Amino acid sequence: MWCVDLRAGDYEDRESLDAALEGVDTLMFISASEIGKRVSQHRNVIEAAKSRGVKRVVYTSLLHADRSPISLADEHRPD
Repeated sequence: MWCVDLRAGDYEDRESLDAALEGVDTLMFISASEIGKRVSQHRNVIEAAKSRGVKRVVYTSLLHADRSPISLADEHRPD
């Protein structure tokens, strides 16, 4: 049986992320949607997860980012 806790955290506020991820084993990480800020916001989430000992991160991205024409896709494409 799974237990899901919802916690508030601001992708641009590392302290809020540290607090939100305290005691978390698995993080369901929803991609940020602000073009141009996504890399730094995601870095904050990942660094907070690492510092809090999160064991597993499940990340949502953009469907077919490798070929999607929408502007959000650029920052979701693999290097």
